[in-house]
Amino acid sequence: MILLVKWEIFGVCWRVGTVVTPYALSQQHITVKSGNLVLSFVHANSAYGIRRSLWLELSQLGLVAEPWAVVGDFNIVSTVSERKGGGTPCFTAMTDFNYFIHSNALFDSTTMGFKYSWCNKRMGNRKMYQKIDRMLVNQR
Repeated sequence: MILLVKWEIFGVCWRVGTVVTPYALSQQHITVKSGNLVLSFVHANSAYGIRRSLWLELSQLGLVAEPWAVVGDFNIVSTVSERKGGGTPCFTAMTDFNYFIHSNALFDSTTMGFKYSWCNKRMGNRKMYQKIDRMLVNQR
């Protein structure tokens, strides 16, 4: 049996018997706690100004001295090499994202499979690929 917690377009599932406590909620993330593990599920806004507030909200959660995983669609690449096609990504947005990652002692977890997690599905020279979905973890 699976318990489903609704959050806009997302669902977070666990097996019955697993204790999951809501910890924080906003338009761009839901954070829960299970045991000593803190899990933040992210769907960052595509607008830089709105997305920027997410880094501040999550940084407050990062102050806890517990294992933390931040998973989802961040809607920004961390380096230019994580994008193929399209224009150059916004340097300021990348800098803010990287500052969030480093100031919270987060690391990109190892991924397997495709290099890019998103494609705009356009044709020809308008086609763009990006790695905007990821899992960040701390080492606590």
